[in-house]
Amino acid sequence: MDIATSIKFCDVCELFEKVKAAEKIQDKEDVLKSYYESFCRHREAFRQAAGLTDDPSESGSSSFHSVLRLLLPSADTRRDNYGLQITALGRLYTRVLQLTRESRDAIMLQHRSGTSYRDYGDVVYAVLVSRCFNPPSDLRLKSIHEMLDKIANEDTTGGVRVSMRLLCFCHLSNNIFNIPVKEQELIRFTEQASAKEQKWLIRILLKSLGLGIGEQRIFGILHPNAKDIYQRCSDLSHVCNLIANNLSDLDVSDTQNKGKTKSQPSTINLNAVIRPFHQIRPMLCERFPGNIQELMQSDVLYLETKMDGERFQLHYDRGRFMYLSRNGVDYTNKFGDDFSRGTLTPELRGLLPHSLQSIILDGEMMVWDTNLNKYREKGENTDVKNLKPDRSWRPCFVVYDLLYLNGQSLLDLSYIQRSYKLQKLIGEQQGVLQLMRSTKIGSIDEFNELFQRALDLNAEGIVLKKQSSIYQPGVRVGGGWYKDKADYIKGLITEFDVLIMGGFYNRKRTFVDSFLLGVLQPMANSDSRHEVYSIGCVANNTRQAVVLNHTLKPHWHNATKEPPPLWYHYMAGEKIGCPDLWIEPQNSIILQVKAADLAPNSAFYTRKALHFPRIELKRDDKPWNECMTLQEFNQLCEVITRTLVPVPTTICFPLLCRALVRSRS
Repeated sequence: MDIATSIKFCDVCELFEKVKAAEKIQDKEDVLKSYYESFCRHREAFRQAAGLTDDPSESGSSSFHSVLRLLLPSADTRRDNYGLQITALGRLYTRVLQLTRESRDAIMLQHRSGTSYRDYGDVVYAVLVSRCFNPPSDLRLKSIHEMLDKIANEDTTGGVRVSMRLLCFCHLSNNIFNIPVKEQELIRFTEQASAKEQKWLIRILLKSLGLGIGEQRIFGILHPNAKDIYQRCSDLSHVCNLIANNLSDLDVSDTQNKGKTKSQPSTINLNAVIRPFHQIRPMLCERFPGNIQELMQSDVLYLETKMDGERFQLHYDRGRFMYLSRNGVDYTNKFGDDFSRGTLTPELRGLLPHSLQSIILDGEMMVWDTNLNKYREKGENTDVKNLKPDRSWRPCFVVYDLLYLNGQSLLDLSYIQRSYKLQKLIGEQQGVLQLMRSTKIGSIDEFNELFQRALDLNAEGIVLKKQSSIYQPGVRVGGGWYKDKADYIKGLITEFDVLIMGGFYNRKRTFVDSFLLGVLQPMANSDSRHEVYSIGCVANNTRQAVVLNHTLKPHWHNATKEPPPLWYHYMAGEKIGCPDLWIEPQNSIILQVKAADLAPNSAFYTRKALHFPRIELKRDDKPWNECMTLQEFNQLCEVITRTLVPVPTTICFPLLCRALVRSRS
């Protein structure tokens, strides 16, 4: 039996309504906490009725997973992307409701003009409310998840009962066999669901509920360590199972839990959560604060070269391989799940120990040119995930870190301990599998020399790691890892990862030919809501111009008919800084932009703006919330001045002088 068969989807939608309607974060937490407590009581009754009380371990059939994966759709890694965006959903509802293409409601559904609604779920609801008279349905979460699985699975074929409404729809489309499974499933859902339920399903499909409460707080309601568990396994089902088991299968610290009552949650041994084939959220680097001497006094530092590739994890367990991107996407089918197939795995034979049982490696997937014996840069139109076998390019995995070995997590070991283990363990082969070699920094002069060497070798930059730093999944600030890019003193170029926050039409208003760029600042009362600040404008003149327009088109809001909200900071009175269109950060894209420097410009919200920016590439490997923050941008404003060579945050004056002389010669 599955507890999801006993929970109505309409009841979960009512929960979402209450959370969204609550104005204060604490009120939202109280609503969710009350629901979770009632679920726990329901779970006990369900397990008794199902005869599951004799077996205390949770397999997932009675856990909170069926609700949590709807509450946090973006965190649900067990299900592929749905492949349905606003444009496709608009076309579907236009056909299902048999609307003429140029009718007012059809235009709203297809998002071809500005509306008074900020959320596409509200748009669909506004159209349905006068047409859909279905009462709250009896649909259970079990059937909802089965439907979502079919929508996410592109290989799913027909073979299900065809209703009269679907037959009518197929007649309008001339051929029943041409109706995609996604649309078949959604049409059946619209036959049964109320308008309110359809509104929330739309938001689930778009993975944007807009509840106004972040992932961290939702996890905190379940258990104080729930977010830490998720960061180490990226599996909501595993999180829910461990919590439901009252953590009885984990190594619980008796000293930490001494004197606690049964109602108090136990502390988890987080190392017991790590498992092969479940992504560990990568630890990230914060921008270097600028004072190398102060940093050296706090700990011994090791310097690594910053690679210009794609962050990946390599998982291995008893003959099977898996490759996961920084966002948790599985690319094993490209690189190979064993030594007999793939673009990389067959080359690893002999480079791993024969006695190896299991391992998780963190590193960078690079493109290696076998003719030139060098790495290709990411901006050279290279995609390491889709290399053609007839070319001289092949993937090369550069290993940064050792996270797991033969059943044991190594996250709590210091950086230097993990590094020593890694160097003794892995064999290297140029252009296939290589170790990142770090250098211990003994003095400021040595640091400057190493940084200068990185410049001479055209490296992207450097990474500094504290000797005692442990591996903290998903952590960027305060973890003891720092990045500093060589672009800060290389010629007149500075590089930024910024967010598209607006668009400007061409003269005929047929194409978005430039973008308003911004940086993010998290709001104090929400983990999910960010404020966005304009820092410049860039022309959309790359080879990806059409792709950018197509990707962003469904999410644009008309700035005249639908002015941006208060958290959207731009200069409304400045023509150059006031866009024709604006977009919510979670629906936007990160661009890697290079600019000459930072200069004052009253058209943009920050005190300095990008000077002569140009687009380098679209950062598909980064989610929207990993762009540059306002704090990082302001730090650059303090140190970069409009000189021939901008002053780097880490370079001492003698090194800067050498860079100035070289750039003038």
